[in-house]
Amino acid sequence: MLEDNIWTEDLWIDGDGIRKMRKFFKIFCKEFAEYSLQYHRRLGVFPFIYNENSVVLPALMNTGKETFVFMEHPFKKEDGTQRFLDFYVHNEDNLYLIELKHGWNAERTNGITQSVLNKWEKVHEQINDLTKKSIRQICNEGYYKNVFKIALLIMPVYSQRTADFNLAQEYCTELRKNMEENKANWFGVWKINEHNKYEHEFKNGEKQFYPYVSFIVYQEKIEF
Repeated sequence: MLEDNIWTEDLWIDGDGIRKMRKFFKIFCKEFAEYSLQYHRRLGVFPFIYNENSVVLPALMNTGKETFVFMEHPFKKEDGTQRFLDFYVHNEDNLYLIELKHGWNAERTNGITQSVLNKWEKVHEQINDLTKKSIRQICNEGYYKNVFKIALLIMPVYSQRTADFNLAQEYCTELRKNMEENKANWFGVWKINEHNKYEHEFKNGEKQFYPYVSFIVYQEKIEF
């Protein structure tokens, strides 16, 4: 459902921690949007154009009063290989172990680009390293009620023309259709109101506008 320019939908079945996770990701999208707009007001550019981490971190931290966030948390795969987890987020009873990727899609693209799908495949490979055995190093068994491994893709949509983007629900439906086929189970979209005000001009003179930012998630619970 598109509500207050944020749309979310999922394929999750209610269970331990699921309702809280729905709330968590909805708040995250809203905070990402708010911090991005604040960033633009101060610096004249959206942070997701170059590096979304500068806004992902404060957005995650603002999902709850007692939310606890680590970035680049070290752990070892089952074979002993050193890895670094993008985000370690403790929110209420849930622990989210998040691997993040950033992709782009053009407004005129019919579907999701292969480049984005390659990144989505890569982040799935990364969360496969998060096993019951490997995460014992980074979370005390019994301290967290629910532990979820999360693949998160943030995908701004760009356009090289101004336009009237009133078809947000159609875009959301197509996003879910395309990504559901590729093992996603939660979908979010931020529709940037009056996006024509936020023109970005690159050094080569190219101009772009950003009507939407998409958030795509795959979550899987790790059972102890």
